[in-house]
Amino acid sequence: MAIAFVGSDLAYTDGRPYARGVTFEEDWYGQERWGTSFIRQWKLAINHQPEVVEQDVLSAAPVRTAPHLVSFRNWIVDRTRLEQGRTFINATGAGTLRAEHITQVAPEALPDLLTAPAGPVGDPVRRRLQPGTVERLVGQARALLDGAAAGDAAANALLTRWMQFAPGLTRDALLQALEAGVTAGVSKPEPDSRVGSTVLTAAHAESTEMDWLRLLAWHVPRTAMTLPKDRLLTNPEGVAVFRFRTAAARVMCAAIPLPEDALAENGTPLRRAWDLAAVDPGSYAWFRDEIRFRTSDGSDPRWNDHHYSLLVPTAVAHLEGLPLTEILDQRL
Repeated sequence: MAIAFVGSDLAYTDGRPYARGVTFEEDWYGQERWGTSFIRQWKLAINHQPEVVEQDVLSAAPVRTAPHLVSFRNWIVDRTRLEQGRTFINATGAGTLRAEHITQVAPEALPDLLTAPAGPVGDPVRRRLQPGTVERLVGQARALLDGAAAGDAAANALLTRWMQFAPGLTRDALLQALEAGVTAGVSKPEPDSRVGSTVLTAAHAESTEMDWLRLLAWHVPRTAMTLPKDRLLTNPEGVAVFRFRTAAARVMCAAIPLPEDALAENGTPLRRAWDLAAVDPGSYAWFRDEIRFRTSDGSDPRWNDHHYSLLVPTAVAHLEGLPLTEILDQRL
């Protein structure tokens, strides 16, 4: 029996962090309405990951990926090597999923390899989302739990296959996960007779609020704030450190992401490093309310003649520019 992978590029194909039509699509459209193009959003999302480049499976052209995607790819390759007597096909048409035992084909060639006629493309999605799916899955999980408790051979065989597929996974862990799924599946929000609708759970309400706050945070007006040289410090490794002195600014900068080109030296953005321990000359790293950077020429920023500016929310620049006595008096 053959197993085919489709859509498993495990890379940032065509400069996109995800496929179109996924759950992030609504966020992308929302941010686009605020003025940030799709391409800009994708670039920012991708650049939050360390850069890793591999060859595309079909074109052999370089394609950007990330360490966690490489780990997923390697895990899949390792697992497929253990499956003797099966044929593996990658019909994604792009990305990094390759191995000597995985055959690469273009997506349009996949229908010819199928042993049974395929139905309309939308059918699997409709079946997955049709009403009652959750109840059926919960019922099946409950039946498996009951069968395992009664010593049913089929239930035990299925649990054994699951454990073999993922080394380290125990029978108890599987049963606990099934039990949690059954418990979650039977709880439903109560109808609210006052409004004739369903009451949102606290978790859902919190998630909605966080999504909205994240959208607003991306579009808070920013300004270039000069980093005063007398407020720069250095750590034992010789890295320059800047910390905000008002509590309000520290909270805002911990909650609101800085743009990729936030720190500039003489008007030229420094390169963003994604690890505090990997700040090299001409780069900076941001962690909560702390900025660490190295100058492009290796000089000490406290004494050189360079100018350093940081893109921050306008309110942060105002707060940080207040006299220290006013900050202390008003407990800002």
